[in-house]
Amino acid sequence: MRKVKTTEIARILGISKATVSLALNGKPGVSSQTRQDILALKARLEQDNDMTDMSAPLYRQGQGIIKVVVVLNGKNIVQNNIIDLWTPVLIRTQEKVKGMGYTLGLTYFNPSKDSLQDLEGECNESTVAGVLVIGTELDENQSDLFRGISKPMIVYDCDYCEDQAPCVIVNNYRGTMQLADYLVHRNLYDIFYLSTEVNIFNMAERRRGFLDGMQKYRIAGGKERIIPLNLSIAHAKKQFHLWLEKNPLPEAFIMESYHISIACLQVLQERNIRVPEDVSLVGVDEIPDYLLAEYPLTVLRVPDIERIDWCMRLLHDEICNSAGLKASVRLNCELIERSSVKSPA
Repeated sequence: MRKVKTTEIARILGISKATVSLALNGKPGVSSQTRQDILALKARLEQDNDMTDMSAPLYRQGQGIIKVVVVLNGKNIVQNNIIDLWTPVLIRTQEKVKGMGYTLGLTYFNPSKDSLQDLEGECNESTVAGVLVIGTELDENQSDLFRGISKPMIVYDCDYCEDQAPCVIVNNYRGTMQLADYLVHRNLYDIFYLSTEVNIFNMAERRRGFLDGMQKYRIAGGKERIIPLNLSIAHAKKQFHLWLEKNPLPEAFIMESYHISIACLQVLQERNIRVPEDVSLVGVDEIPDYLLAEYPLTVLRVPDIERIDWCMRLLHDEICNSAGLKASVRLNCELIERSSVKSPA
């Protein structure tokens, strides 16, 4: 029986090391299904010395280049110097591409600066087997951007181009609706939403889910309950300080992204506001433990790594059977409960 590392389980399942550690140590904060998956995988890895990647399907070996096109619209989301979430996604992409027998080709494309004709030429070369578009920063008016690409294509993180190619996205709308349900079921109705000032597909879907959640429970205020904060943590902190000086503290905040969570946590700590005694918090996207201050934060985990696994699975199917039925994938988020939300009275 071999010794299995936490990092190995986390990599295969596409989850955080912290989640694996909680499950293996019998601690709360992990869903029963995730805990079951972790323990089952650990047992299987311990019994098999040759197992390397349980998550990889047994595909026919691929050939050629997978062209990964990263769309940059200057929104500082994909390439962000606060916390680098793109590198783990790129590493996973490299692993999946190599594991399927392809070669990775990476291109960064700014629609306002770079030549679309040159991009189409690169993607349509005979050596290219398929194209993976990272559409995190795509605008809705750019839905026709890639019609000139004739190779099999999958779009990651956005459904604006779904009439051209299958897409793999997260069900952000359902996720923030779930957070509204979660808070209301704990008798918390005075809920505000801390948003970014960036308008991309994922954030727009999260805000839509929040607004529909407020409408579902007939909580007045609607868009007035959304507080936009700057993408910079330093600026977001200043804005949040000012808002707290002018407004009464609500019962709960939903925080739209990891950097909003960091700014909010730091401000509350600086103002000696207790969590969850004074205010309850839930965040979207997990952030590293060392940035959580003293608050074990309840979060909606966004399946970033799993999206890449599905992208490569669908893209390989497109390459092998381009005339077959096309299917997009919408992945649900996982609610990880910790201790930042007040228990029901």
